[in-house]
Amino acid sequence: MEIFRPPLCIYKVMKDPKNLHIYDNLIEAEGAKSFLEAHGITTTLPDRHALYHQPHLIGVLGGVRLQVASENYIQAKELLEQIEKRSQLKVVDVDSIRERYSEDRKRTSVKWLARIFSAGVVIYWVWVLAQHLKDS
Repeated sequence: MEIFRPPLCIYKVMKDPKNLHIYDNLIEAEGAKSFLEAHGITTTLPDRHALYHQPHLIGVLGGVRLQVASENYIQAKELLEQIEKRSQLKVVDVDSIRERYSEDRKRTSVKWLARIFSAGVVIYWVWVLAQHLKDS
């Protein structure tokens, strides 16, 4: 049975594709795809086109699948593990960030309230002055 493909099909047909990794977002998946293809490994993101047009479906699909041919699976897995080891990402304490962020946000909101109040006072006095000049 032959699979129907539209004319001028640009999709890469891979024999026996295997899920290498499932990413949380399309940007990470595209980055990994580019990295692996730069190393000569053919990859595909089967969910890419659906998620470009309907990104809210990522939860339904369970993430973005990065697939490679089964014969390249081990090599691709090793390359991705090397990247994770060399990554500059650091583990951070989320609770301390939330506390600091909430304190900064409180200070910022007070500043904005003061600015809004000051602007309201200025607008009120401009209106009073305009009424006074209109009556004169």
